[in-house]
Amino acid sequence: MRPEQVMAFSLQKINNSFIKDGKTSNDMVISVPPYANHTERRAYLDAAKIAGINCLRLMNDSSATALQYGQRNKGEFIDQAPRTVCFVDVGHSYVSLTLVNFFAKKATILYQNSMRNLGARDIDYLLY
Repeated sequence: MRPEQVMAFSLQKINNSFIKDGKTSNDMVISVPPYANHTERRAYLDAAKIAGINCLRLMNDSSATALQYGQRNKGEFIDQAPRTVCFVDVGHSYVSLTLVNFFAKKATILYQNSMRNLGARDIDYLLY
């Protein structure tokens, strides 16, 4: 099986859980790792097509995290003094850092960077 087909099965399973909850739209926004290159992003789009899902947009997962944080805490932000938040994602094989300013009605990503070959496995190795 190709990776796109495996991902399509995962997307279909997610879509089926939405259908069970009464959601009938096939439209999705799919988050991808920030270091994903053009070929990898194309594979995500192909997987969505195989699964019969209309991918509205591919979004960096760190941007998706910031969006979710902003939605959850939107009542706490003011325009005069932005709240600056740093999101750090340490995975098995990568580290991602995103610095975001949150205002009452918008968010601005100040800095975003990922290191694809540095992660928890390297920390484990050093501790070992």
